[in-house]
Amino acid sequence: MPYYENIFPYRSPKVWQNPDRGMLAGKVVETLSDGNFSIQDLAGHIWKIICDKCFRKGNFDIQNGTMIKMIGKEDGVDVFQAVEFRPFELIAVGRNMELIPIFASRICL
Repeated sequence: MPYYENIFPYRSPKVWQNPDRGMLAGKVVETLSDGNFSIQDLAGHIWKIICDKCFRKGNFDIQNGTMIKMIGKEDGVDVFQAVEFRPFELIAVGRNMELIPIFASRICL
């Protein structure tokens, strides 16, 4: 549904796999004592997340296994400076069981 994707471009998890455009999502794989953490992104790449002054949207804890999405900027090789982060939950929908963000399913389906 190309037209549908143009109307709701953030429904695809691929949108959050763009660190060069300031969006990154993945699973927390390590929490560090300084408040920073590491994630494995949707493509399997490991990133160190710098979270000095992050805004947390939603009521959740950063712990191993938590899926999150972030807005920020790439800050060197394998480093992402986060400005905001929030939970990232995926559900499977449709005949092909496509994974989409759960917030999009509430809006789009």
